[in-house]
Amino acid sequence: LLTDLNPGRISTVQASYNLIRCVLSASGIAALDAMIRGIGIGWCFTIYGFSGAICLPLLYLLKKKGEGWRTRR
Repeated sequence: LLTDLNPGRISTVQASYNLIRCVLSASGIAALDAMIRGIGIGWCFTIYGFSGAICLPLLYLLKKKGEGWRTRR
């Protein structure tokens, strides 16, 4: 989607996407390690599961309205 929205800057979009992906992955692993040490492995993955379930409505919204947003842009 970012590439479609910025057709003249494909390499810049890809580089920024990779940077954000790596930073978020590293922070997620650091948080995971701290949570396992603090509350245990069971509650840690319960919280991760609930946070994933909270994101489901956003995915539904993107599926329903994303194509319209893309064509309007």
